[in-house]
Amino acid sequence: MALLKRLKEADGGFRNNFKLRNYLKYAFGEILLIVIGIFVAMQINNWNEARKTKMANDQLLEQVREELTQISEIFTRDKEYRDTLPKLYTQFVEELAKPDSEENKEKLESIVRTLFRTTAYTFATNSTSAYIANNKNYNTALTKEILRLYTNLTDLELISKRGFDLKFENFYNGFGEDVNVSNMKVLGYKTIKSLDFRNKMTMNSYVEEEITTKFDMTRKQYVLVDSIIGEYLK
Repeated sequence: MALLKRLKEADGGFRNNFKLRNYLKYAFGEILLIVIGIFVAMQINNWNEARKTKMANDQLLEQVREELTQISEIFTRDKEYRDTLPKLYTQFVEELAKPDSEENKEKLESIVRTLFRTTAYTFATNSTSAYIANNKNYNTALTKEILRLYTNLTDLELISKRGFDLKFENFYNGFGEDVNVSNMKVLGYKTIKSLDFRNKMTMNSYVEEEITTKFDMTRKQYVLVDSIIGEYLK
């Protein structure tokens, strides 16, 4: 009887251990499922956040492209003018130096009107600067080229405004009473034929050459950036 009792106790212990093992396996499985569920949820959330970020970034990039397209219209409009401007200054100085320049009044007036055209640039780059700020930690080729274009645009603004200020000062102060600035009619030649005025025009020419160089550099950078954006947004 004692032996039978011990066997029953042992059997009960085995059953309890078996139940405990099954419970532990079940509990471990539940915990594993919860962990996997949390991991999957986190991955989905990260994917959604990354997708939202990319969509917002692509939308901003579209705005950058629209902004740069408007800027490109300025390049198209001024390309021919900028190419001829430095040469026109040289022609103007040479024409004034001629003894018979007074006989070419209409030609001088035509040159003056062209040279006096405003060439100071102001570019709307709010979306471009916002894109650079949002992507400053992403060292991609696109971000680099957009930043280079933005820098060129800023430099072109500064140098063109400096050129405009110099042009305004040298023309207005240099014309004296020889030119009516309201209609650019030549009234006399005493001041504009002077060596001092011609030297100022030569100085203007050097500045315009510098502006034209920066203009061409910026225009080429725009073409590159527009091409890269087009590939990125495909």
